[in-house]
Amino acid sequence: HFVPQNVAVFNELTVEENIDYFCSLYVPDRARRHALVEDALDFVGLRDYRRFRPSKLSGGLLRRLNIDGIDKLD
Repeated sequence: HFVPQNVAVFNELTVEENIDYFCSLYVPDRARRHALVEDALDFVGLRDYRRFRPSKLSGGLLRRLNIDGIDKLD
């Protein structure tokens, strides 16, 4: 995967809300999306940061969040 230099996340949303938002663009079913969000948090190792806003994350954690959004597009 190509990972852009600029991170595409919404700073007003938490990590979990960002993942849910991007997932909702492709998965309208809330229950299915919830399961995908949980899997995504585990996949990129952000479960402990789920309630954090992106502005509170390190650069490396932001990249993980960004990669997760890209992964959901596959």
